[in-house]
This record gives sequence, C-alpha cells and structure tokens, in this order.
Amino acid sequence: MSVLVDSARASSAVRAPTVLSVIVALLPASACGGRSDGSAAVPRLAEAVRIDAELAARIEEAAAGAARGERAAWIELAALYDANQLWGPAADAYRGVPGAGDDAVVSYHLGRVLAANGDAPAALRAFDRSLELEAGYAPTHWRRGDLLQELDRLEQAEAAYRGAIRLEPHGAQGPLGLARVHLARNEPAEAVRVLEPLVERDPRVQLANGLLARAYRQLGKKNRADRALQREERADAAALSDPWTAEVMQRAVGLRVSVDRASAALRAGDARTARLVLEPLHATHPEEMAVVDLLARSFLLEERYAEALAVLDRARVVDDDHFRLELTRGRALAGAGKPAEGLVHLEKCVRDNPRFGEGWTRLGEVQLQLERHEEAERSFRHAIEEGQDTMRDWALLGRASLLRGDHQGAIATLRNGLEEYPGSPTLWANLADAWARAGNAREAEAALEKVLERDPANELIAPVRARIAELSSGGG
Repeated sequence: MSVLVDSARASSAVRAPTVLSVIVALLPASACGGRSDGSAAVPRLAEAVRIDAELAARIEEAAAGAARGERAAWIELAALYDANQLWGPAADAYRGVPGAGDDAVVSYHLGRVLAANGDAPAALRAFDRSLELEAGYAPTHWRRGDLLQELDRLEQAEAAYRGAIRLEPHGAQGPLGLARVHLARNEPAEAVRVLEPLVERDPRVQLANGLLARAYRQLGKKNRADRALQREERADAAALSDPWTAEVMQRAVGLRVSVDRASAALRAGDARTARLVLEPLHATHPEEMAVVDLLARSFLLEERYAEALAVLDRARVVDDDHFRLELTRGRALAGAGKPAEGLVHLEKCVRDNPRFGEGWTRLGEVQLQLERHEEAERSFRHAIEEGQDTMRDWALLGRASLLRGDHQGAIATLRNGLEEYPGSPTLWANLADAWARAGNAREAEAALEKVLERDPANELIAPVRARIAELSSGGG
C-alpha cells in the first residue's frame, strides 16, 4: 500500500502571508476526460479561477510532472487541490493517479473529496474500496458512517461507527457518530452512555457537549443539559484524529491557513502534525508570535521542554502583554525542572488576563509542585470560576484542599466534581483518599470500590488501602 508523501516543494516553507483566493469557477468533470492514448488528462483550473500565486506555481509544477506520467506528481497535484478545497479537480486528480484503485490511501482521499463535493454514492464506493485494501484505518469507518447517516441508513451507520470504536477505543469520532445514531432513534439514555466517558476524557470536545445537552434535555435533566451547554460554549477541540488527511492538509497555502491547521492539530493532541506545519513557517516568520507560541506548545505536548524554551528564546519580537506566551514559557520552565522560575511567568499570565481559566490551572499545578497548597487551592477555584471546570480541575482542587488538611472541604469538592463526571476513577480515587484521611473507613471503602471497577491500576489504591487497614486496626 502506497503512502502519500510530500514533494520537495510541498514541504517547503510558506514564504509570505497570503489569503486564499475566491473560487469563481472550476472546470467541469467532463472537461477532464481521458486522452486518446488511454491515460487520464491532467485536471486544471479554468482561467477564471483566481488562486494564490504560490499555490498556482505549485499546481503548475505538479501538473507538469503528472503530464509526464509521474505517479508522485499526480498524488501531489491531487493533494494540492484537496488541501485548498478545490474539490472537483481534486477528485479528478485522485482518479488519475496511476493504480489509484489499488491504493487504500488514494481511494480514501477520493472518498473524502467526493463527499465534500456532495456525491455521497460515489464517495461510499471509494471508501468501500479503501476498506477492502486496508480495513484497519478508523477514519475510513467513521467517515463512511457519516455518509450512511446522511442517507438515513442508520443500521449501517451504527456498524461503521462501531468499527471505528473497535479500532480506536479512545477516539472521539466513532462515539460521536454512534451518539447521533442513538439520538436519531430517540434513544437518549444510550447516547448519554456513549458520550459521558468521552466528555470525562476531554470536556473540550464541542460536539460531544452539544450532543450530551440534547440527550439530557430528552431525558428531562435540565440542570445537566444547561451545564453541558455551558461547556459547549467554552469548548474548542475538534477531536479529529486522521493522520492521512493531516498529511494532505499540509499543502494548504497561506500563513493564516497554516496556523489554523496547526492550531487544530494541537487541539486534537497531534503535536507531530502541528510541528510539520509550523517548523517551516517559523523559519520564514520568526517574528510571528502565533507561530512561535504554537511551535513551542507542540514541543510542550511532547514534553520536549528545552526545545520549547529555545523556540521562545529565539523569538525576535517580545510582546510583554502576550499572556499566552507567558503561559507557554511558564509551563516549559516548570517542565524543565525550574518551577520557581516558571511560577513568575504563570503569575504574570493571570495578572495580564485574569479571565483566562487555563492560566489559573497551570499556575495551580506549579503551586502544588512547590507545596504551596493554599495558593494552589485558590488558583484552581479561580480556574473553575472562569469556566475551566474539567474533571482534572475538580480533582486538582480536591487534592489541594486535601494536602492543606481540609478533609471535609476536599470531600465536598470531589462530590461536586462527581456530579459532573460520575464515571471518573480519578475523582473517586481522590474521594476515597479524602474519606480515609478523614477517618471514615466505610465511605473510603465504598469509593475505592468505584475505583477498582474503573481503574484497577490507579496509583492511589495502595495508599488508601493502607490507611483503611490502619483505621480498621484502631490506628490513626
């Protein structure tokens, strides 16, 4: 099975911030038929189409190679059209790739662009062929499920989404699609069962919160629906994991487009894709603060703290009011083993923007690291007040109260968190610890049972059991 690869030009840096053109007209598919020698004609844009000059040059180079019959050039041409939303020529170029019908990746991309162009039946045929060649790629399953659901073929859509879930148990798109199927069948309880674990893992997934609110409303749980809608308003993660498509999207032209692609990759937790986009941009735009910050954050995600700091230190322009840069530098310093230095930058971050919930969370984490428990507790409360009410924030707030010696306060906090995230083993483990420290062995045991059901390897199980044993023997 072949893999789409970057040509030298496709991986080159974007040389200037540009704006994608407005597409005025495209060649009709009939204009891209075969030549008399049986090979595919190279799909080109109509003269009326206005596109960015760099994109035009890259298309021309790839088209010239395709006209010579070079397979890599056909793939590059298709990817350029695809990444810049020129769907018609993209579909024709993918079809023209020599051996396209025997390549799972090319068939998959053909399915995507056909779906984007509104040709669902042809897109399904392309996805089916891709699955015949490579059944283990989860996005093919859930993209196929999306098309089937649009066609109201719910049983087939459900099977496709379950196929995606089997391949990626912790992915988001399979559960999101399955929840939509349940809601379409008026099965809100089943939708909740699918969505709650997803939101507990990552409450920033916007669509998950919106679907969960809809399910809660159908079940008559107004308060929970309202909280889910509040999370939806603050959510910013697309939850899209699709390496094949991410590689194609690197051909998007223009600084703004590339920054948006990198930002979306980071929100999805894909640091490698973000770096592939950002590193050439950083070489040509070292003064662009958005590029500097995103590239440093991609290194943070990989725990490469020294490299994150090097990117920040090389910045040619220092914007002292850029609170996100202060956040990134503070996190990098703390990760590099310099929490006291990181604390200075995180404190500046929240001073510059006290409404930035993540800044308070990161500040609280470093305060915990420095055993400044009371300050950490205040920071986590600020984070939750500013909308950063993730499962992790509730757990950290409870932990800070516990380490400060406020057992009852920790218990109350953790119970509040469990109202929002009832299946969280982290919250249950901390609650078990809080009850044990408060001297209540019975409640600690009950909470510990919840942990054992969900996360039998949780690191708090052993110390909580030891405290329970001590209480049962009359100690403590």
